[in-house]
Amino acid sequence: MITVVTAFTKHYTYGLTFLERFFQYFPREVNLIVYVEEPVELEWGECRLIQDVPGYTDFMERNNTPLYTGQMPVDIWEAKARRYEYSYKHDACKFAIQGFSPLYAAEGLEGHMIWLDADVFAYKPVTKEFLEKLLDGDVTFLGRRKAHSELGFVGYKLPESLPVLQAFYDYYNTDGFQKLKEWHSAYIFDRSLDQCDVNKCNLTPKGSGHVWFQSPLGLCLDHCKGRRKDIGFSKEVKKLDFEEMFPEFATTLLGGKNAKNDEM
Repeated sequence: MITVVTAFTKHYTYGLTFLERFFQYFPREVNLIVYVEEPVELEWGECRLIQDVPGYTDFMERNNTPLYTGQMPVDIWEAKARRYEYSYKHDACKFAIQGFSPLYAAEGLEGHMIWLDADVFAYKPVTKEFLEKLLDGDVTFLGRRKAHSELGFVGYKLPESLPVLQAFYDYYNTDGFQKLKEWHSAYIFDRSLDQCDVNKCNLTPKGSGHVWFQSPLGLCLDHCKGRRKDIGFSKEVKKLDFEEMFPEFATTLLGGKNAKNDEM
């Protein structure tokens, strides 16, 4: 079984676009678990409340301060963050749900669980065969050579990946993140992955920058990070020929090269 997990708050309405595209392009055989602050209507899958995740509400009450929301400069801030008076690398509260929710989403599941950020939008049909081909390790992820991983997509094989999920959760739940150089979820995910003996599959071992489109995910999924949300898609979707870049993955998608993008 494959289960997709995502989370978004009421302030991030792009989560509704995520759901619209998910139900349009994902097969019903892929399960969905959505963590939200207020219930949303789903065609299938399960809606869960973020505040019901054990430890999350207490974490937010303890850490919702200028220091742990990236608004109070500290010595380890970079120059760019100082100019903008905000450091996403030290906004623990914004990204904590990515560490809290996957462990509890995994309870009772077998097979594979995929974390997708709520600003990941499908734009072509996604098949179970395509997802299964991607998931070639206990933990499948998008790495970068000189920076933290891209956390918009992570695949977890269950139960093998549970040590990573537990470590990820513990960094936030025990406030252990405060001892690290950076406090956002991608950095903490990397530390959790490093300390666990699991089979790792890095889809982008030579990756850099917006690494999403250096992976087969670009064939059918678009990570609309930052300003990309304003126009609803990433320029790479129109500029790059993903079928030519990843032919072995393209054959697992319905229609292959003949599948046209009706959304862009």
